[in-house]
Amino acid sequence: MVIYSPGHPALHSLTSNMAYYGIPSAGLVLSASNNDDVIERYGLSTAVVSATSVLGLDGGDIINLGAIGVNGRSTGTFTINAATGSGTQSVTLFGSGTKSYTTSVVNLSGAANTVAQVSGVITSFKGSRTIVADSQIYGNSGNDSIYLGNFLTSFASSTIGGGAGNDLIGTYTFISSVAELNTTLNLSAAGGIGIGGATNKAFVEGGGGDDTIQLIFSGYTSNSGSTIQGSQGNDSIFFQIDASAAATASQFLGGVVMTLF
Repeated sequence: MVIYSPGHPALHSLTSNMAYYGIPSAGLVLSASNNDDVIERYGLSTAVVSATSVLGLDGGDIINLGAIGVNGRSTGTFTINAATGSGTQSVTLFGSGTKSYTTSVVNLSGAANTVAQVSGVITSFKGSRTIVADSQIYGNSGNDSIYLGNFLTSFASSTIGGGAGNDLIGTYTFISSVAELNTTLNLSAAGGIGIGGATNKAFVEGGGGDDTIQLIFSGYTSNSGSTIQGSQGNDSIFFQIDASAAATASQFLGGVVMTLF
């Protein structure tokens, strides 16, 4: 198994007939339709998922707990017509309220027509940082994808389940309709998974079918009392925490066949 497998059945593309739902606030329950649905964090001002239940029901659903974003590009053109002219140019792309991307300053002299360009991710709503208080996230029937994003710092006393079907559960981002696993994480102020975070009494289950569970918790200090299992089918589990972190009183269980990395 490779860490990121584009061929996994649950890594499906968005289609025009998919319904879109917003993950509800604390203490509420969302039941989506029996078709292929997209469930994301529309409009939530908090980065906490607390006592929240999300049910994908039938169909191949995408449940994205990460930030909602698109790939963006900013371009600037600076023109000097006179041969003796001079100046500088830089271009900035604002990705969020706290994140921006800026090109290095380009010095211009003489007659010039120069284009500067910068690319980055523009996000509109916050990704989940904590999943707590008996929250329940279920894909149910169908080949479902459950993406946890790349800002998770606490995952405690909650359940994530794929249900029947070949499901994918992992620390993926979902930007511009493309899922990417976080294999190299930036733990600077710009983000990253688990800055001093912890996973305690968490339950993750693939369910029936050939499931893939890939969890990379870089920067996590502990994993205790948790269960990660594939259940029925030929399942693959990839679990990674920092070498200095402790994993105690936890279970990693397979189904018919389990490959643990």
